[in-house]
Amino acid sequence: MSEKINLQLILHMLIGGFICFALLFLLKYLGLVWALTEWILKSSNSVGVLIFEKAQTGYYIITLGLAYLPSGFLGGLYFGRKIEEKMEIYLAFPSVIGFIISLLLEYYLGLRPDYLRGLIIPFLTLAVGSYLGGYTISWRIEEKPEEERISLVLEE
Repeated sequence: MSEKINLQLILHMLIGGFICFALLFLLKYLGLVWALTEWILKSSNSVGVLIFEKAQTGYYIITLGLAYLPSGFLGGLYFGRKIEEKMEIYLAFPSVIGFIISLLLEYYLGLRPDYLRGLIIPFLTLAVGSYLGGYTISWRIEEKPEEERISLVLEE
């Protein structure tokens, strides 16, 4: 408890969380992912496939890949660019903040009763995206020492 609270760290966490939420709001809640999926299905004359449960699961996976993962990625990208020390610990917080704001919005819109699909998997996808974004911007390259070459040619 002897460490000071770093207000700059908290500010960047909040900004990263807001970036997560803003992109998630644009892609999921305003329907851009649905519009893209619907356009693809209409182009291939197969909109009726969504009555099947496996196709709905496929749409859910598309939503995870096109909405949650990029949202977490961009939030983590911003946060990883601004904060470099103890990044392994702090990188989850932008996704947590963005997900909590998203849950508050879903609560007022009507939360789904399916906790696995509605809570756990989207949060894990946001967190994975956040870690991917944070480590992308501050990737450390370890240089290997040059290896000695062993030659099997015998010299006389």
